Order: sequence, then C-alpha cells, then structure tokens
Amino acid sequence: MQLNFTQRTLSQPEELIKPLPLPAPVPLKGENGEGSRDTASTQKVKSALRTAMESPDTSALRQIYQESTLQVSVRFPLAWSFIDQPKDNRLSGVTFIGAAGEGRVPPFIHIEVADPELFLKDRYLYSEELEDCYLYYNDPTEMEGQFEQVVYMQTGERFDFLFRLSVRNTEDFEAHRKVFYDMLGTFTYGK
Repeated sequence: MQLNFTQRTLSQPEELIKPLPLPAPVPLKGENGEGSRDTASTQKVKSALRTAMESPDTSALRQIYQESTLQVSVRFPLAWSFIDQPKDNRLSGVTFIGAAGEGRVPPFIHIEVADPELFLKDRYLYSEELEDCYLYYNDPTEMEGQFEQVVYMQTGERFDFLFRLSVRNTEDFEAHRKVFYDMLGTFTYGK
C-alpha cells in the first residue's frame, strides 16, 4: 500500500483582519486591592466597558430575559427577540436578535454558558476586575465586513459566560456596541 501526498500552498488573503482600536482599559483597584463598582474611588481613565458595567444606561433596554436554572437575567431592547438554547434541562446559551433595518442584516448578541476549566486567559489582551467577576476581552475584529466583539466573564463559580456581539457594518457596530455593553451591565447570574 502506497500513500501519495501532495503539497498545497495557501495564498495570502488580500486584506488582513484589522482590530478596531479601543481606549486602553485601566484596572480599577479599591483601597484594599479588591475590585469595586464604586465610582467614587475610580481612576480618571475608564474603559467604555467598565463605565457600562458600573452604571448601564437602561433607558433603551425595556425587555427582561430571565432563566431559572442558572438564575440568569439580562435586559434587552424593545423590538429585539431571543432564542434560548437549553441543553440537559439547563441553559446552554441565548441569542438576542436585533431589529433589522431595510436591506440590513440584524445585529446578534449571543450569551454562552462556558466551562471555567476550558478558559485560557492568554487569549485576551484586556481584563477588568469587578467586585463579583473578572471580564476578559480583545479589541473588536473585522472580517469580510462582519464586526465582532467578545467578552468573557469569569465568575469563580461552576460556570462562566461568553458574550459575543456580531454586526454587519461599521456604523451599526458602533451603535450596537453601547447596547452590548449596557446589556452586560444589566446581566446577573445565580450564585
């Protein structure tokens, strides 16, 4: 029996994937070295994510999604819908689908229940320490006109959460990133 292998070369893509710049996050520490959602002791420069986590703007988030097995709750905008994905009678993930404008692809926000043992901190450039969790994230990425922002929430419990915003173009991404951060700010989970 003879095996015949051929060598294949991959051509370079014409345009490389470029991350969108974000302001550099500064870890926030309280006097005792612990993270805090207290804005009185904050440093002068805060990331947009930290600002939304400390005081989310809920004026546009009129609907509430609640799930009982993991005691998850999050607010989301009117005219958005959701699809939750249970697995073994427990929440595995939930996808929020935004209202699509004429001729536009709707934005998606997906929340996935993650196994803490599979978490790799080295995959993320930035981290934010809050009083009840750690957030890890990278700069937003763009591929073929699809923009994506991923935030990993490390809870210290038996489950973590992965949040993903996916939007079709730059203008929509900037508009929906604030909604995404505000939804993260309203997210609660059982302990």
